[in-house]
Amino acid sequence: MSKYIPVLVLVLIVAASAALVVPNISIPTTPAQTTAPGSSSTQATSITSPQTSSTAEPTSVPTSTEVVRKFRSYEDLVNFIKESQEVSYYRALSGSTSLPVEAPVSATVPAALPADVGKEGISAEVTAVPTSTVPYSQTNIQVAGVDEADIVKTDGEFIYFARGREVLIVRAYPPGEGEVADVLKFNKTERVAGLYVVINGTARKLVVITTTNYWCIIPLRDVIVQTEATEPKTEVSVQPAVTQVVTVTHTVTVTITPIPTPPTPPKPPRITVPNTTIYIYDVGGDGKAIHNYNLTVSGRYVTSRMINGRVYVLTSMPAVLIGKHELVLPAVNGVPVDPESIYYFEAAPNYVFTTMSAIDALTLKHKEHVFLTGGSSWVYVSRSNIYVLSRKFLRHYDLMWEVIKVIEPELPEDLSTIISVIMNSSVLPHNAKISTVGEVIQTWLNTMNITEREKWMKRFTEVANEVLRGKALEETAIYRFAIKGLDVVAEAKGSVPGYVLDQFSMDEYKGYFRVATTSSTFYVEDSVIRTKRVNNVYVLDMNLSIVGRLEGLAPSERIYAARYLGDLMYLVTYRQVDPLYGIDLSDPENPKVIGYLKIPGYSEYLHPFRDRYLIGIGIETDKSGRFVGLKVSLFDISNPKNITEVSKIVIKGAFKTPVFSDHKAFLINYLKNYTAFPIYGVREGVAVTGVSDGNLTYRGFLEHANALRALYIGDYIYSISQKSVKVFDDSALEEVAEIELTPLNVKY
Repeated sequence: MSKYIPVLVLVLIVAASAALVVPNISIPTTPAQTTAPGSSSTQATSITSPQTSSTAEPTSVPTSTEVVRKFRSYEDLVNFIKESQEVSYYRALSGSTSLPVEAPVSATVPAALPADVGKEGISAEVTAVPTSTVPYSQTNIQVAGVDEADIVKTDGEFIYFARGREVLIVRAYPPGEGEVADVLKFNKTERVAGLYVVINGTARKLVVITTTNYWCIIPLRDVIVQTEATEPKTEVSVQPAVTQVVTVTHTVTVTITPIPTPPTPPKPPRITVPNTTIYIYDVGGDGKAIHNYNLTVSGRYVTSRMINGRVYVLTSMPAVLIGKHELVLPAVNGVPVDPESIYYFEAAPNYVFTTMSAIDALTLKHKEHVFLTGGSSWVYVSRSNIYVLSRKFLRHYDLMWEVIKVIEPELPEDLSTIISVIMNSSVLPHNAKISTVGEVIQTWLNTMNITEREKWMKRFTEVANEVLRGKALEETAIYRFAIKGLDVVAEAKGSVPGYVLDQFSMDEYKGYFRVATTSSTFYVEDSVIRTKRVNNVYVLDMNLSIVGRLEGLAPSERIYAARYLGDLMYLVTYRQVDPLYGIDLSDPENPKVIGYLKIPGYSEYLHPFRDRYLIGIGIETDKSGRFVGLKVSLFDISNPKNITEVSKIVIKGAFKTPVFSDHKAFLINYLKNYTAFPIYGVREGVAVTGVSDGNLTYRGFLEHANALRALYIGDYIYSISQKSVKVFDDSALEEVAEIELTPLNVKY
């Protein structure tokens, strides 16, 4: 069903403009103060703005494509932020962020899978390890060779579990020797966002990434230094003159001089700055961890990846202006970065400092790179590039601005002159100009008779339709950074209409970046502005220019899952049935749909199996779209032109799984052809399904309240919850051991 907005909202210029955009605004006599974007993060860091007197313009910095520049001085940086906040066609998505790896959270679902649940299937990923004599599972990742942080890791002997403000190291193999070997506790302001395990021969490194989780307030004077000289001013609170009557031998009037009262110093402004810290430990054969490195960077944790033992951590911090001249800079280990080392891209709304920290976990060498970008919403990382996506909404008053510019020449000369003066004002902020023009036009319309007013309203509607036709409600900016060892180099910037669902909506292949989006476009119908939702696939070159597009898929639906397999892509959209599209991307300039399958329900995660199958984890619905249960599907994609669902399992009584929001909760053992993943419903635990050539089988259910992850070591499946690690034989699915974890203490 299309969304709609009365034309009057867009043509605020004719009626409700002032009320909906900036109510009761009047033209100020002094420039309006720019509002700084707020921070959604947590712990404070002492940061000092450097003093400088330079006023030089920003200068270009040689890069491969000249897409970024850097600043010559702190003043350049401050002025750039001020100017960028003045006019922007799109507004940044409030609080937009890449979903970080969450610390474990207790599930609050009941308990009860009936014995007759469904017939078949699920998925995750595997590798053998140098320090272990048995095969064990690796984190389910998107790109081969690009590891992703998770709350649970294993090296075939120990399980590493991030639980709130601590990391537990659990001896897990052999099962009979299970115990908690060590507990790493962090400051009460931190929570563990994710872990990596680095194997170097027989040596083990544990990388722990923490982020602050509460607001820490510090005096502004501790982090800001004035950057412009001001004349000292002494203000005194002068008491009113007091008249006192004194009686002696005669009456005389005396005026007592007031005593100056020193002013009460105002409380300094306060700000908050979040921190992200990377810790590295050596883990001995006894499971004890010895800390030997940490790096603290300003900003909330966005995401991270590890390639060949190098960890790349992305953090984000709003470019916060204090007043008109002060800017809080990001810091590394408490030292503010040099403004002249910060690179920026042109034309982004509400800039944030995106810091990319590259740390070699073995040598402990590190480099930090700071860029001004739009707020990050999702991140995709290949072995050679980091792509940061920034989601932006089209602002209604910017559309009104376009309508005003088109219709202004048609208006009476005196009215046009007034509007021109307002639009060219250097005093009014951008949105106040539009609101003021709306008030002027409204007053003008009120002087007309009804016939004349209707004529002009019709014309405003026509212009609005012309401006809006085909314009996307939102768009996504894409930044590409090349990975060169510990160096991260900005190389390209582009954009596509719409927004992406998650990291699986993106892929890099043979020098092209492919991305699937859901977008809403405007159209005017019966004097009402409506939006139409469609889905698209774009192919971009390494300069992030669109070279191929496939638009308008599944009107009124949205993307639920995507997976790229070389020259092919599989896309799930949903409304009442699950359309699974097979899309041929072999010709980058002409992507096309070659296969299509409609079945009840939908898949929220797709995972390849062998060369000819796709496993889907999702929801089963009836023909009316009503929920039936969780579903595991096996799709035969050997012929992309004829996609078929060859097997499925419906688990009634199961309501949700963490796989829907985090693919790392999905496990697949390719050596033994089974999958496992936590489910919540009338019972809680791990569902195990067998997968073979053309068939899924429901193998059983591992009872475990609040199960968060499943992994395997050798012939055993391990289920991990906040309270314990349970071990099951992977043949009979019988519990063989349980390792009780230390009590979760949230007070330390």
